Amino acid sequence: MPVEKLGHPPPVVQSMILADAIHRDPSTRKYFILGTFNRVGSEKFPTPPIPLHLYMAITETRGLTVLRIRIVDVDELYGPIHESAHTVDLPDPTRNWEMTFSVAVIFPAPGDYRVQLLAGNELLRELRLPVVQAPPRVRPPDEP
Repeated sequence: MPVEKLGHPPPVVQSMILADAIHRDPSTRKYFILGTFNRVGSEKFPTPPIPLHLYMAITETRGLTVLRIRIVDVDELYGPIHESAHTVDLPDPTRNWEMTFSVAVIFPAPGDYRVQLLAGNELLRELRLPVVQAPPRVRPPDEP
């Protein structure tokens, strides 16, 4: 995927949050961020697809911008385990723009990962996301 140079100062990320779910109220247009987290646990690896919901608020934008979301392990041994590009039109640099993205990610092994937000080739924000081996879940005797 080609990466373009912005040609102007990059947007400013005011917040970037991982959550279990994000709801937007249709009447007020407010976002509700449900179940924030900063670590993932799994009993087995590679993991089944794990849903990640990303909320962000950015400003200092100038028109059409390609925002890229990358998820990589800290040493980039596996290459990007997720990469997506989203063209957004954010014309007013004085406005605070809120947006959400949802992805499902398969983590190949336990370790430290990074959730990165880029505009063009500029890294705007990065979240550390440890992925750990979780102990097997003990099921009650009456549960299948």
